Amino acid sequence: GGAVTDLAGFLASTYLRGIRFINCPTSLLAMVDASVGGKTGINLKSGKNLCGSFYSPNSVLINPVYLKTLNRREYIEGLAEVIKMGLVFEPKILDLINDFSSVDEAISGIGVTDLIFLATKRKAEIVSKDFKESGLRMLLNYGHTFGHAVEKIENFKFRHGEGVAIGMIFAAELAYDLGLLDQEILDLHYFLLNKVGLPVSWNTSSSFDEVLDVMMKDKKVINGNLRFVLLTELQQPEIVTIEDKNVLKNVFERITK
Repeated sequence: GGAVTDLAGFLASTYLRGIRFINCPTSLLAMVDASVGGKTGINLKSGKNLCGSFYSPNSVLINPVYLKTLNRREYIEGLAEVIKMGLVFEPKILDLINDFSSVDEAISGIGVTDLIFLATKRKAEIVSKDFKESGLRMLLNYGHTFGHAVEKIENFKFRHGEGVAIGMIFAAELAYDLGLLDQEILDLHYFLLNKVGLPVSWNTSSSFDEVLDVMMKDKKVINGNLRFVLLTELQQPEIVTIEDKNVLKNVFERITK
């Protein structure tokens, strides 16, 4: 899984000041995300991935047969990063997801090789253009600002894909409130995530101020202002600075229970 590939990569980057390593991901999430990008890191009590390095594997060996070892929840969470890539960069992914008749078909393996290929190919292209995340690659963080806060507050009992799914809903609702995104694409977020069994709301007793405090540690914060990756159209992401925290609070109250 992604935690193991991140840890292995981090150790490889530091041992003897860097040794070669090969990633062999065995979860869907690791196949399409963690194993490919060369960002290695471990979580600290204060947040996710705060100790790490940029260090690429020499190879990534992906065998979809390993997906048969996953339970239902582990498989479904990996689809969050696949859907994210479809919304932000690769329309063919959305077509494939849309063709699934049910969540059971989505996790049965039908078409999953095509999904993995499309997601990893597009991510590799983006990483090769912006390895250390100075611009283009930052757009891959769609859903991650709020999603990471969910994971942190839940003490990582939520899986990464589950946090990202909720984070994408937060981002879509925020873009809608800002007049950047129309109702049809907002509805599409709910449709796709519901279709594969991912969460679209968060049952939490945490206050907005608690969540905001965690989000303010996000790497995209500049001069005390949060910046979110938002969509204006499908496959049209941009980074938007949010100065009015009340806008964020309104969305938070709408998607939490």
